[in-house]
Amino acid sequence: MRFEGKDLKNRWKRILEDISKSQKFSPEASTFRKSIWWKTGKVGAVFIEGSIEKEGKAMPANLKVQGTKPATSEFEMIQAFEKNNKSKIIRPPQVYTHIPWDNEKHFEALIIERARGNPVIVNNPPEDEEIDKFFNLYEEYRANCRQTPWVAKPKKYSYREHVDRWLSIVERQRSADKLGREEDWDLMEKGIGIVEEEIERVGLEFVHGHFTSGDLIQVNENEIVLFSNLFWGWRVPFYDAVFEYHWKTLWLEKVKNLPPELVEKERKRWFDKVFTLSEMQSERGIRKINLALLERAVPALMVDRFFLDQNKESTKIVVEECRKELKRLIKNFS
Repeated sequence: MRFEGKDLKNRWKRILEDISKSQKFSPEASTFRKSIWWKTGKVGAVFIEGSIEKEGKAMPANLKVQGTKPATSEFEMIQAFEKNNKSKIIRPPQVYTHIPWDNEKHFEALIIERARGNPVIVNNPPEDEEIDKFFNLYEEYRANCRQTPWVAKPKKYSYREHVDRWLSIVERQRSADKLGREEDWDLMEKGIGIVEEEIERVGLEFVHGHFTSGDLIQVNENEIVLFSNLFWGWRVPFYDAVFEYHWKTLWLEKVKNLPPELVEKERKRWFDKVFTLSEMQSERGIRKINLALLERAVPALMVDRFFLDQNKESTKIVVEECRKELKRLIKNFS
């Protein structure tokens, strides 16, 4: 989607005006955010807080304007999730209005409930209780939110193609890179080879592809709303178990005066939970989780680290730890 669709930058205000009139949506001018494709300036989506009139009442709501057509509409994803969901704790957001994709105006829109609450993890690094809560919700989601896949399984999958596409995104940043090493490319190639060989053997799995604490909003004591439903799809097994760990490790770059040993300490805290999940209690399960970690370790070193401040000492520490972890995982499959 990064490479397709029309930029919303100069279109979203006009679209907002039309939706406000036709759908009785009242925006709050000061509360909106843009989803910008990294390092492009291209606005892919806009999120506006406000309220919508329903049965004579003003309901707090969020409007999402999507400027690039996804393979499957997020509205359809939410509908399918709601239909298949068996959880009494985790649910998708309630949709008030859906405006289908308009081929002429190049957008679709959703007006959904405004889920008031906190993400299940707010600290960096997380508290022990936050990690425990996250994985309790992970087990709940695995057991009850995705029994019957509602997205068709791809007939073919190439991890190398994904890596090549990710690399193209940071090509300009890589030209000025001071933290990379020549050996990184060899590590990347070894990692790609192992991932492709293992996926050929174990296949893909249907998961929520953005299962993070920031998308798990606690609206009351026993109710969690799961967002980013555009990302349901087929990925390497247990991708959803390590996605949050992947980014939480990288964002340690934000920790002031980061000591090198803290990265390893945090990795161990996450692994203590990941490797004791109910589905991990077999040699096959452990191999799959290591595969998921390896699938994320390649872009961590070669792509995602460019999201960090390359001039900070903490970034140097995180990058070196990413390199060590990729080496360890490659050796683990040797």
